[in-house]
Amino acid sequence: MSRPVTFLLLVIIVVFAVLQFFRPAKNVEPTGFKNILPPDLNASADVQNILEKSCFDCHSNHTNYPWYSEIQPVGWFLNKHISEGKEAFNFSEFKDFGPIRRRSKFESVLKQIQQDKMPLPAYIKLHPESKMNNQQKKIISQWIKVVNK
Repeated sequence: MSRPVTFLLLVIIVVFAVLQFFRPAKNVEPTGFKNILPPDLNASADVQNILEKSCFDCHSNHTNYPWYSEIQPVGWFLNKHISEGKEAFNFSEFKDFGPIRRRSKFESVLKQIQQDKMPLPAYIKLHPESKMNNQQKKIISQWIKVVNK
């Protein structure tokens, strides 16, 4: 290898190593996914399980991080997606929403699920278990329609 190529590879390796010391804060609550949904929403175990697998990692105050989140800049990329997801809709804050905001957010969730916009395709590729089948979509849709009256 020529000296410039060797030097460039060495610089890349050093920069990559230094990046590992700059990590974003984790989105982790000690209670995990417990008690995210307020009791008045009467979420069945099926609803809770579907939301945990498909929604809560990006749309709650708790994320179950995969191993690759420890590698920077991947961790920064994931943190950005989680922040954007929580900004759009955060199930952990749902208990603080008034009836009009709840209704609006539920309508948005329903639309996103029915149009296969959520979970994001990139998330599904890495987490195939998060993809909702038609039966799961039906369960969530029926639940939303009941609690969104």
